[in-house]
Amino acid sequence: MSTIVQKVGGTGGNDFSLSGTENGAALNKIRVWTGSNRVLSIKVWLTDGSAQVFGRSSGGYEEFQFRGGEKFTSLTLWKSDDGGHVGGIHFKTNGDREFTSKVVGGHLGPEVITDIGSGICLGVTGTYGWDLNSLGFIFLQPIQYVQVTDVKYPTLPYTVPHVDMEEKKTMTYDNDSGDTQEYRMDVTIKWTKSSHWLLANSISETFALKVKAAIPKLQKTGGCYTLVLGPEEFHAVSLEEGITRTFTEKVSVAPGQTKHVSAKMGKADIQLHYQGMLEIHFKGGAKMEINVRGIYSGVDYTDVIFSE
Repeated sequence: MSTIVQKVGGTGGNDFSLSGTENGAALNKIRVWTGSNRVLSIKVWLTDGSAQVFGRSSGGYEEFQFRGGEKFTSLTLWKSDDGGHVGGIHFKTNGDREFTSKVVGGHLGPEVITDIGSGICLGVTGTYGWDLNSLGFIFLQPIQYVQVTDVKYPTLPYTVPHVDMEEKKTMTYDNDSGDTQEYRMDVTIKWTKSSHWLLANSISETFALKVKAAIPKLQKTGGCYTLVLGPEEFHAVSLEEGITRTFTEKVSVAPGQTKHVSAKMGKADIQLHYQGMLEIHFKGGAKMEINVRGIYSGVDYTDVIFSE
């Protein structure tokens, strides 16, 4: 099993579930309405924007908004004292915050300290009717490692990169002799290439992530630049590479001639949609696979181009 669910409450009502088990979304916000002897209703938002209310929502409520990377460190649920409904919710997070919503009239059954696994919550499940009959939070099991594989860029073949050329150096060579003169023009440039794979609306903020992907890069074909893929390798989800390189050009100037030589380098901001497979490997040996989509953002540079 890749998830942990421990329901608390009664057995009546209709089943419900809202979670990111299919697309990798996580619990984003909850709102809870309580009455004098039971929890009346709960509204749940996920990071993919989906939201749903279970039970009767009216009057005042308590609410909790999760921050990026925030996860559970403990969760306690109570039955109502009649055993047929939910009586209260209390949890703490790794952001040193906590949330409590429970009946105030002393109508609580025994508390249940639930197993939270990795602390990463995908959503909720339970039963409801007029009120909230039972409730469970859906957690991922303890995680060993996470990676995104089978990364593809569907629009890459049709994308024409916009390359901004920047002048890095200019030189003027005068030859007032009677013989052809040979000169050497050197230009040393420092630049930073970057790559970032963003997983939209995903649980990926809560754990370290590797990406097995090819990095899109510039290639000059004929008179224009296109995007091609480098080798497929494992990368951090966000990476930068600082490069320093010296480019050299030989300049030949005929007798009595002057040459103006410039060195230019092109820069392209690359943004592509990508799709891949999010693999979550659990300590017990289980594995969960989720089809994911996101945005690749990168910066690449051309070689230096010398022109007269």
